[in-house]
Amino acid sequence: MNLRTITARAAGAGAVTALIAGGLVAATSTTADAAEVTGSYACTALGSPVGSFPLSVSVPLLPPSAPAGMTITPLLGVEAHLVVPSVLLQAAGIDGGTVDDFGMTLGSETIGAPLTVTDIADNGDGTSTVNATGINETFTTPRAGTYDVKLPTAFTFSSTSQGNPSVPVACSTADPATLGTVALSKQASEMTVKAVKRHRVIVTVTNEYSTPSGKVVAKVGKKAFSEKLDSNGKTVFTFPKALKGKKAVFSYKGDGFTAGDSKDALGKPISVIIK
Repeated sequence: MNLRTITARAAGAGAVTALIAGGLVAATSTTADAAEVTGSYACTALGSPVGSFPLSVSVPLLPPSAPAGMTITPLLGVEAHLVVPSVLLQAAGIDGGTVDDFGMTLGSETIGAPLTVTDIADNGDGTSTVNATGINETFTTPRAGTYDVKLPTAFTFSSTSQGNPSVPVACSTADPATLGTVALSKQASEMTVKAVKRHRVIVTVTNEYSTPSGKVVAKVGKKAFSEKLDSNGKTVFTFPKALKGKKAVFSYKGDGFTAGDSKDALGKPISVIIK
């Protein structure tokens, strides 16, 4: 791990701080510090179209960047507001309900956030706003890249009337609105090597939030050897007996979540003498 890696780790820690301070994992937020967007959804009740309605969703402000492979626990508060004709609610006596399948997307990753109706407000213009809140389910950020955070393409409002199941309302859109964009960066890695008896070298690669995968390459003179990391981020090289006493230089190539590593804390190549 070299100085650049140390700096990258510090940047990663800063990103986590931004996640917390910026509100991605903050349960409490106000409109002033929230990302909010409105999309239009075509809805059906009992298989019959009932119209297209606006859905507004707000979440705490999303940071511009974050680490790939980071697990986000259920701390992201979500508010949703669906405006529908009052007569639709009155006809079925709808006064509450849930949206159990509500979820936003981060790239191909779905962030589940089941909603519960808190109240239904009459807007005085023939429409009512169904207000609901929820919290995200645990999810892991995907591999490094830039991703849009979007509203769902579909959800079902499981309405209730005086606590009893009422008419389910299924809503969908072909063009889900975008809440924001997040750039996910690879985590810095640290590779350690240890020479043991019988011309073997144990290699361990770690990162901040997940377990690295991929390939480690060792070079002894002009000869190159490679091994894949196991599920614990480790691998063992067994070199030919003839290479005993030679210097092996190692490099980790990285994966979709983890940056490569080939230098120690002093910026020198990571190497060891084969025993």
